[in-house]
Amino acid sequence: TTDSILIVEGGSKDETWELALDLQRRFNPKVRAIKQTGSGKFAAILTSKNFIDSDLTFIYDSDRTISVGDNLKILEKCKNESGTLITGNRLSGKRDQNSMKKLNLIGNYIFALLWSVISVSKPIDVLCGSKCFPSNLLNNIPQKLIRNDYYGDFSLLFTSLFMRLKIES
Repeated sequence: TTDSILIVEGGSKDETWELALDLQRRFNPKVRAIKQTGSGKFAAILTSKNFIDSDLTFIYDSDRTISVGDNLKILEKCKNESGTLITGNRLSGKRDQNSMKKLNLIGNYIFALLWSVISVSKPIDVLCGSKCFPSNLLNNIPQKLIRNDYYGDFSLLFTSLFMRLKIES
Protein backbone atom coordinates (compact mmCIF):
# COMPACT_ATOMS: atom_id res chain seq x y z
CA THR A 1 0.00 0.00 0.00
CA THR A 2 1.19 3.48 -0.83
CA ASP A 3 0.23 6.52 1.19
CA SER A 4 -0.22 9.29 -1.31
CA ILE A 5 -2.58 12.11 -2.16
CA LEU A 6 -4.25 12.42 -5.53
CA ILE A 7 -5.88 15.78 -6.16
CA VAL A 8 -8.51 15.58 -8.89
CA GLU A 9 -9.47 19.01 -10.19
CA GLY A 10 -12.76 19.37 -12.00
CA GLY A 11 -12.89 22.84 -13.50
CA SER A 12 -12.93 25.03 -10.42
CA LYS A 13 -13.16 28.73 -11.12
CA ASP A 14 -10.75 29.55 -8.30
CA GLU A 15 -7.04 28.77 -8.02
CA THR A 16 -7.47 25.10 -7.08
CA TRP A 17 -5.49 23.82 -10.06
CA GLU A 18 -2.53 26.15 -9.40
CA LEU A 19 -2.54 25.15 -5.73
CA ALA A 20 -2.70 21.45 -6.66
CA LEU A 21 0.26 21.85 -9.04
CA ASP A 22 2.23 23.69 -6.35
CA LEU A 23 1.56 20.88 -3.85
CA GLN A 24 2.60 18.32 -6.46
CA ARG A 25 5.89 20.18 -7.09
CA ARG A 26 6.61 20.50 -3.37
CA PHE A 27 5.64 16.97 -2.29
CA ASN A 28 6.36 14.87 -5.36
CA PRO A 29 5.95 11.84 -5.54
CA LYS A 30 3.53 11.76 -2.56
CA VAL A 31 1.13 14.29 -4.13
CA ARG A 32 -0.15 14.08 -7.68
CA ALA A 33 -2.51 16.49 -9.43
CA ILE A 34 -4.74 15.46 -12.34
CA LYS A 35 -7.66 16.96 -14.23
CA GLN A 36 -10.82 14.93 -14.31
CA THR A 37 -12.62 13.79 -17.43
CA GLY A 38 -16.35 14.39 -17.55
CA SER A 39 -18.18 16.59 -15.09
CA GLY A 40 -19.37 16.11 -11.54
CA LYS A 41 -17.97 14.64 -8.39
CA PHE A 42 -18.43 11.01 -9.43
CA ALA A 43 -16.59 11.65 -12.70
CA ALA A 44 -13.65 12.89 -10.60
CA ILE A 45 -13.77 9.74 -8.48
CA LEU A 46 -13.90 7.50 -11.54
CA THR A 47 -11.05 9.43 -13.18
CA SER A 48 -8.95 8.81 -10.09
CA LYS A 49 -9.26 5.02 -10.25
CA ASN A 50 -6.71 4.86 -13.07
CA PHE A 51 -4.12 6.56 -10.84
CA ILE A 52 -4.71 4.71 -7.56
CA ASP A 53 -1.91 2.38 -6.50
CA SER A 54 -3.22 1.68 -3.02
CA ASP A 55 -5.48 -0.96 -1.50
CA LEU A 56 -7.66 1.79 -0.01
CA THR A 57 -9.30 4.84 -1.51
CA PHE A 58 -10.23 7.79 0.66
CA ILE A 59 -12.50 10.50 -0.71
CA TYR A 60 -12.11 13.82 1.04
CA ASP A 61 -14.57 16.58 0.28
CA SER A 62 -13.21 19.97 1.15
CA ASP A 63 -16.67 21.37 1.82
CA ARG A 64 -16.07 21.60 5.60
CA THR A 65 -19.02 19.36 6.49
CA ILE A 66 -16.59 16.91 8.11
CA SER A 67 -13.79 18.24 10.27
CA VAL A 68 -10.19 17.35 9.45
CA GLY A 69 -10.01 15.43 12.75
CA ASP A 70 -13.09 13.36 11.90
CA ASN A 71 -11.67 12.66 8.41
CA LEU A 72 -8.48 11.36 10.00
CA LYS A 73 -10.60 9.08 12.24
CA ILE A 74 -12.40 7.73 9.14
CA LEU A 75 -9.06 7.00 7.47
CA GLU A 76 -7.65 5.28 10.55
CA LYS A 77 -10.79 3.15 10.97
CA CYS A 78 -10.64 2.18 7.30
CA LYS A 79 -7.01 1.08 7.63
CA ASN A 80 -7.98 -1.15 10.56
CA GLU A 81 -11.16 -2.65 9.06
CA SER A 82 -10.52 -4.16 5.65
CA GLY A 83 -13.53 -5.00 3.52
CA THR A 84 -15.52 -2.06 4.88
CA LEU A 85 -16.90 1.12 3.40
CA ILE A 86 -16.49 3.77 6.08
CA THR A 87 -18.51 6.92 5.61
CA GLY A 88 -18.35 10.21 7.41
CA ASN A 89 -21.32 11.14 9.52
CA ARG A 90 -22.43 14.76 9.34
CA LEU A 91 -25.29 13.88 11.66
CA SER A 92 -22.83 13.65 14.54
CA GLY A 93 -19.41 15.12 15.05
CA LYS A 94 -18.13 18.59 14.27
CA ARG A 95 -18.76 20.65 11.16
CA ASP A 96 -18.63 24.33 10.37
CA GLN A 97 -21.88 25.97 11.44
CA ASN A 98 -22.84 27.18 7.95
CA SER A 99 -21.43 24.28 5.94
CA MET A 100 -24.80 22.61 5.25
CA LYS A 101 -28.15 24.12 4.40
CA LYS A 102 -30.90 23.13 6.83
CA LEU A 103 -32.91 21.43 4.08
CA ASN A 104 -29.88 19.25 3.15
CA LEU A 105 -29.39 18.32 6.80
CA ILE A 106 -33.07 17.36 7.17
CA GLY A 107 -32.91 15.31 3.95
CA ASN A 108 -29.80 13.51 5.17
CA TYR A 109 -31.50 12.67 8.48
CA ILE A 110 -34.51 11.27 6.59
CA PHE A 111 -32.32 9.19 4.27
CA ALA A 112 -30.27 7.95 7.25
CA LEU A 113 -33.50 6.74 8.89
CA LEU A 114 -34.62 5.03 5.67
CA TRP A 115 -31.17 3.45 5.31
CA SER A 116 -31.37 2.12 8.88
CA VAL A 117 -34.61 0.32 7.99
CA ILE A 118 -33.15 -1.13 4.76
CA SER A 119 -29.86 -2.18 6.32
CA VAL A 120 -31.20 -3.03 9.80
CA SER A 121 -28.53 -0.86 11.39
CA LYS A 122 -28.22 2.41 13.24
CA PRO A 123 -28.89 5.54 11.17
CA ILE A 124 -25.71 6.81 9.50
CA ASP A 125 -25.08 9.52 6.93
CA VAL A 126 -24.31 7.32 3.93
CA LEU A 127 -24.62 10.36 1.65
CA CYS A 128 -21.65 12.07 3.29
CA GLY A 129 -18.90 12.95 0.81
CA SER A 130 -16.04 11.66 2.97
CA LYS A 131 -15.65 7.92 2.38
CA CYS A 132 -12.95 5.28 2.63
CA PHE A 133 -13.19 1.85 1.00
CA PRO A 134 -11.23 -0.92 -0.72
CA SER A 135 -9.99 0.47 -4.06
CA ASN A 136 -11.30 -2.51 -6.04
CA LEU A 137 -14.84 -1.27 -5.31
CA LEU A 138 -14.39 1.30 -8.10
CA ASN A 139 -13.79 -1.48 -10.65
CA ASN A 140 -17.03 -3.28 -9.76
CA ILE A 141 -19.60 -0.49 -10.14
CA PRO A 142 -22.20 -1.35 -12.79
CA GLN A 143 -22.35 1.09 -15.72
CA LYS A 144 -26.07 1.64 -15.13
CA LEU A 145 -25.32 3.06 -11.69
CA ILE A 146 -22.46 5.18 -13.03
CA ARG A 147 -24.67 6.79 -15.68
CA ASN A 148 -27.33 7.81 -13.18
CA ASP A 149 -25.37 8.96 -10.13
CA TYR A 150 -23.80 12.43 -10.38
CA TYR A 151 -22.24 12.34 -6.89
CA GLY A 152 -21.50 8.61 -6.72
CA ASP A 153 -22.90 8.00 -3.25
CA PHE A 154 -25.55 5.53 -4.35
CA SER A 155 -23.16 3.73 -6.71
CA LEU A 156 -20.59 3.26 -3.95
CA LEU A 157 -23.25 2.29 -1.43
CA PHE A 158 -25.08 -0.27 -3.53
CA THR A 159 -21.92 -1.75 -5.04
CA SER A 160 -20.64 -2.19 -1.48
CA LEU A 161 -23.83 -4.09 -0.69
CA PHE A 162 -23.42 -6.28 -3.80
CA MET A 163 -19.81 -6.99 -2.81
CA ARG A 164 -20.96 -7.81 0.75
CA LEU A 165 -18.77 -5.14 2.28
CA LYS A 166 -19.65 -3.84 5.72
CA ILE A 167 -20.90 -0.27 5.71
CA GLU A 168 -20.13 1.77 8.80
CA SER A 169 -19.67 5.28 10.04
